[in-house]
Order: sequence, then structure tokens, then C-alpha cells
Amino acid sequence: MKFTKTAAAVIAGALILTGCGANNGGGEQKTEQTIPTDNVVMTVGTESVSGGIFTLFFNLYNGQMNDTARAKDRALEECEMGFKRIAVAKAMGIELDDEAQKNMEDDKNQVKESYGDKYESFLEKNGLTEADIDTMVGMGYYTDALKAKLDMGELTDDEKRDYFKNHYLRAKHVLISIDDDTDDAAAKAKAEEVLAKAKAGENFDELVKEYGEDPGMESNPDGYVFTDGTMVQEFEDGTKSIQPGEFTLVKTSYGYHVIQRLDLEESPEYFEEAYASVEDTIDQAAENGLFEEQLEKWVTEYNVTVTENDDVIEKLVDAAVAAATPAPTE
Repeated sequence: MKFTKTAAAVIAGALILTGCGANNGGGEQKTEQTIPTDNVVMTVGTESVSGGIFTLFFNLYNGQMNDTARAKDRALEECEMGFKRIAVAKAMGIELDDEAQKNMEDDKNQVKESYGDKYESFLEKNGLTEADIDTMVGMGYYTDALKAKLDMGELTDDEKRDYFKNHYLRAKHVLISIDDDTDDAAAKAKAEEVLAKAKAGENFDELVKEYGEDPGMESNPDGYVFTDGTMVQEFEDGTKSIQPGEFTLVKTSYGYHVIQRLDLEESPEYFEEAYASVEDTIDQAAENGLFEEQLEKWVTEYNVTVTENDDVIEKLVDAAVAAATPAPTE
């Protein structure tokens, strides 16, 4: 099992994946969700994030994580990230060309076709407008236009090795799952027990074998090698928070993870082996990573500020949770 985070790219595919909207709880719903279309959750530069767009992402993440607070944070992150790209592109005076406009229209039609006669209902339930759909589909095209400005070109082998050394992480972990057989409190207690044993010097590989519930560790005995955005955020952040050889405990939607960070350069032989395992994907990872770094520089250069409307956010979260809660049976 690779703990990859959901690629909630703001394109037609993301809209299709979230088609169930608030009704992801199954059974009869307690309320029907209706989101006023004029709610502004966040302003990013001159752009406004509607309640409908935020709700769409919140429903997606809440369905996956079953954790309201974390789903809210992830939805806000997605909104901020996507709208920064639009705001920066417009601040630069970028306009999408005729080909991009045509492709956007094709993407939008794909979304409509995927819902058929339920499309209008989908919009209404999530508080979305046609303009919201245009905005979300367009984010990918503004991203492409900004990446064209960056014009990285192909990385040399030395540049790729440097990027790998500076931007990739390596970690092993013990996963204690939260499921029907193990509730949160019991999983946390077991994970804390494992953490204490690891910090006391017990062999971590043996702890993985004894306690671990991630079958992927069997096929990755030297640990996972990953870069920004390829693991769930809590796992990534936890690994970054410690030095090679140290341990930490984090919680994700999978359960509790006792993480040991490892050194990518423990030996020249291992470095080459690890580098070879991801070499085919480094160009794309480097492009994405360097683009995000440059985007933040542009955000500062063009004075793109972000403001959240906390009152609106809390009301929308409450409405979405209520709509996804099955009505009690009599």
C-alpha cells in the first residue's frame, strides 16, 4: 500500500469523481444540501472562491477521510492552490488562446455528459454555478500557461541527481489501522507502545513485522522513497519533522503510523539504487516542485493575498455534514 494523497486536480475528472456530492453517506439523508451560490469562502488576489467549489472539495475529502477538521483543511488548501494559479496568471495578463478555450469547452461537455439529466441537480445540490464549472476546468489550462513561462527545459543527469538528493525522502513505518476491529483509542495506544519500543532501541524491522499492517512494507523492505505530494500530507510532514534515524507518530486516514526516517545516502550503492527506482519520474516531479516554488515567488511579486471567511466556511461545513448524515431509523 502506497500512502499517496488524492490528486484532486481541478479538472473535469475531479468533478466526475465527486459526483455523489453530499449524498455519500448512504441511505436516506437527514437534509437536502442547498448552498447559496453567492457565498464567498476565500478571496485569492482578485479571485473569489465560491461556497460551491469549497463544498465540492470538502465532500470529496470528508468521504475519504471521515474527519471533518482535516477534510476542511484539505479543501481550503485545494482552493487556495488552484486559485493562486488563476490569480497569478491574470495578474501577468495571460489570456487562454482559442485552442485552450475549445479544450475547456470539450472538458465541460464531458462533465455534463457524465451526469446526463442529473447535471442540474448536481449543480444545485453543491451550490455550483456554470461559472464555477468554467473556473475549475480552466485551472489546469492556466497552470499549463504558467508552466510555459517557467520553461525549465530538460534536466541534466547531475541536476536530476541533485534534485533527488534535496527533494526526496525515505522512510519505514508501522501502520496500526483503524477499522471495525480496532477503534481509534486502541490503535493509538498500540502505536504509542510501538513508538516507545522503537525509541528504546528495539529493532525497527522486527517491529514492522510484528505490528505493521501495511503489506507494501514487504515489497519495500528498505523503506518508501518519495517526494512532495506523493504521500498523504501527514505522513510527508511527519517524515520531514525528524532527522534520519529518528522516530515519530502521526495519524492519517489510514490509521496511526510510527515512522522511522532513513538516510537516502546511507551508502553510495543504496543512493544509486534508490535513484534508479524513481529516475523515470524525476523530470515530472522536478517540474512540479520547481513550479510550486516559482508560483510562490510570483504570488509575492504580484502581491496576491489570501483571505478566508471563517463564518461562511463553518456554516458550509455544518451544512455538508448534516446533509451527509443518514436520518435516524424509526
